[in-house]
Amino acid sequence: MHKPVMHRVEEVFLVIIIVLSIMDFFEMLPADLDFAKKIVSWIAIGYLFLKASPTSIFFGNKHVGIDLAIILSYLFLIVKNILAFARTAAEEAHLTKGILEFFLEKSGLYFELYSFYIGGVLLILLSLWVTWKLDIKKPSLMHVIHEEGPPARGFNKITQRALIVFFVLLAFFVVVFNLAMEWLAMAIDAPMIMIAIFLYLFVVVRHYEKLKPENLIFKIGKFGEDFYERFISLFHYKKTLFLGITGILVFHLLTDLGIFVIPYVFGAGGALYLSQLGPGHIPMVQLMLADTILAAGFARFAIILVYVLNIFAIIFLLLMPALAWYKIFKQKEFHLGRQILAFIASSLTSFVFMPAFILKKIDVPGLAGVDLATRSIYTSRNMINLIIKNMDLAIVFVAVISLAIGILTYLFSSKKVVRKDVFLAEIAFGLLFFVIYIYHYFTSIFMLNISLINAIIEMSGFFIGAFLTIFAIINVLFYVLGFVLFMFEVWSHSHYRGKIKRFL
Repeated sequence: MHKPVMHRVEEVFLVIIIVLSIMDFFEMLPADLDFAKKIVSWIAIGYLFLKASPTSIFFGNKHVGIDLAIILSYLFLIVKNILAFARTAAEEAHLTKGILEFFLEKSGLYFELYSFYIGGVLLILLSLWVTWKLDIKKPSLMHVIHEEGPPARGFNKITQRALIVFFVLLAFFVVVFNLAMEWLAMAIDAPMIMIAIFLYLFVVVRHYEKLKPENLIFKIGKFGEDFYERFISLFHYKKTLFLGITGILVFHLLTDLGIFVIPYVFGAGGALYLSQLGPGHIPMVQLMLADTILAAGFARFAIILVYVLNIFAIIFLLLMPALAWYKIFKQKEFHLGRQILAFIASSLTSFVFMPAFILKKIDVPGLAGVDLATRSIYTSRNMINLIIKNMDLAIVFVAVISLAIGILTYLFSSKKVVRKDVFLAEIAFGLLFFVIYIYHYFTSIFMLNISLINAIIEMSGFFIGAFLTIFAIINVLFYVLGFVLFMFEVWSHSHYRGKIKRFL
């Protein structure tokens, strides 16, 4: 196929994906098409990993056939994810409802189990083949962990390298591939496309003469692709490996911006996912309107202010680790202007006294992770109500004290020393939120792994049980090591170390 023709085919394909994502974001996409789009996204991200070449990342020796086999084995291992989504889609689908329900009822469990067996066996065979046939070169992940050279020979060498290769393949699956599929293909694909559209429309307004419509389409479609490929390359080198690990950790919070905050703010874009988490996921506008009806007088305006400040507070708390990580990646110091510092201080004050968001573990069988639920600030009891019983008066007080702290922060932070202290306090609050977030995420994942292992072993599924046990070990190592590395990187790159030491 000639390149111009192929270019047009890709363009049409991207337009279809973008249109479907826009419809998905505004909840205008039928469940049947939504399910089909998720499968396409699933395959597309697998293709991106294929282009990134796992063999280049792991072994420094590109082999397209082995790349394809690795991606296929990974896809077999996560068939359970697409089946879980299919069960949800079957409840709302029309055209495919009967087909999905029949398949899930008759063959769903067996298809999931046998897919896992195929993926697991394929990974074992790939580990043996790589050990016996493939030269391991640098730069590569295997080189970073001091395992390189020609194919292994001798029983001890073969066993050692095969086990290391197998563990590396599984670790990449658990820490990178599986999370990418869950986040990017199923949870935040539509919000991510919308963010890309807004960003590039902003670029068009400023540089409209430089961008043709077809180029804009490709820029939107490639919004995530370029980043995926750059990020995966971090695992090539020893000096960037730890940065890659901590990056995956902070991406947990970034994805929750797409999963929770964007739907809460715009009232669209996450209905299907949030519906699986149960009650407590009401958009901010609905809560705000309901509370203003209950309140009286000036308290109505105070309610709007407190909700708006809560939204910006949660955005800051979810973004802060990623911003810190990015500054470390760029080897730059992290500074904020006094206006932004004052606004953050005001927002965090409202969040502390009257939180509209609750961070907790997902409390749904078979699911794991962090749930960011919403709640009414008027009908819920808050810390301030221990002192001020009248809810209208309490809300007005929180609004006034939030504004006052913001104004005072702005006035006093005109001095550089004070501005640094304020910034340090806000970063410390953000890191405390990060600690709580990772704790909830880790304990949720760990408890789900333990329950799955017990259930599988009781069914005599020792093969799957062994894999799940390795998954659990990898998760423990990743979350504990990743958290320690992130805190160490923040500490080592902070120009506030002396001040913190004096404070301690």
